[in-house]
Amino acid sequence: MPKMNGFETTEKIHELGITTPIIALTASDKYELEGDISKYKMNDILVKPFEFTDLQNLIIKHINL
Repeated sequence: MPKMNGFETTEKIHELGITTPIIALTASDKYELEGDISKYKMNDILVKPFEFTDLQNLIIKHINL
């Protein structure tokens, strides 16, 4: 993203009081990012390339909390 990364964006979203679940989408190694995902309070992570059903399942998982 041009002006801020996904972690910074997530911080801003939380600062605004928005509670919508946040799923990180990355081409990086999932395990390298797990600490940051937790630190910035993202709800989950999806690694590219992914199957559409994987995205569907994550969405269902987080809207059924």
